[in-house]
Amino acid sequence: MKTKSIFKKLAALAVVLALVLSLGGAALAAPATVTVNFNANGGSPTPASIEVPVTGSGWTARITFSLPTEAECSRPGYALLYWNHGVLPGEPGDTMTIFLFDNYSARTVTAQWIAAEDHYILKYDITSTIDGQPADPPDEHSDAPIVPDAEASMPGYYFSGWAPNPPDWKLISRELVGRGDDTHMVRFYEATVEGLFTELEPVYRTTYTLIFENKQPGVVFWPNDTIGSETIPSYPGDPVLAGYRFVGWDPATLKWDKAKVTVTYDVITPEGDDAPYLLITTNRALTLTAVFEGIPTPATPIEAPQTGDVNYLGYAMLLLGLSAGLAGFVFVRSRRKN
Repeated sequence: MKTKSIFKKLAALAVVLALVLSLGGAALAAPATVTVNFNANGGSPTPASIEVPVTGSGWTARITFSLPTEAECSRPGYALLYWNHGVLPGEPGDTMTIFLFDNYSARTVTAQWIAAEDHYILKYDITSTIDGQPADPPDEHSDAPIVPDAEASMPGYYFSGWAPNPPDWKLISRELVGRGDDTHMVRFYEATVEGLFTELEPVYRTTYTLIFENKQPGVVFWPNDTIGSETIPSYPGDPVLAGYRFVGWDPATLKWDKAKVTVTYDVITPEGDDAPYLLITTNRALTLTAVFEGIPTPATPIEAPQTGDVNYLGYAMLLLGLSAGLAGFVFVRSRRKN
């Protein structure tokens, strides 16, 4: 920027002035350091002050230090234009020399701000070199910092995710634009995040699921369902339901070769330095139905047994029918005789 050359000329002029003043006058003893305070002028400086070693003595005594960058002193919506100390302004990140002129009191430099317009460009880079891997996701543009969340997947491979996250934004350019009150700073930031595909080592396992159906109210000793056990479940005991006889479980044997089979795939990322792997789980599931005498099951309904009262009523209806038939027969024969 043009301002940088102006700053250098002013600094050279200050050196000449210091040499002229050093030709006369008694000098004070110089301290080891002088405090420099950073007045952020509405921003947030880091650090707020520093101790700077004194070079030279008397009228030639001076301090030289680095000015905070925009990363070290920020203000939302504004750009750090320069640091000001009297007639010797300096750009962020540059070094500043202040001649003390035999005055060793603390010095203050003040931040000067200007309205800013920011642009962010995020680049994605898949660093693995595997045949068939997806292409790098397109660059993203925004007026605010971007969170890398582009999708990247490949069957049989583990994707590491994007790093670093958050991205390491670098100021690649800045420029003053506009005129008068419309003058503002346009800044461009750029960052690259990397991702990596790693082939997954398959790990196989078999699990077993056993579900029990037809549970009745009041039943006791009912077995718990077994879900995803890595050991083969054993045949359960007999439940008890007051007033009913337990006939057995249907089917009567556990035929795991006839079980319903489902296969799932999960990417497992262990803690520590162990590599991720692909867990392939084959689950075999069976259902056992409790059969109680007198209670229908979902598969095979069972007719409810007749009670003693129902049997007596049937016999009575049968006798009543026979009596009515016999009475009709006698009535017909008596009319024929007449």
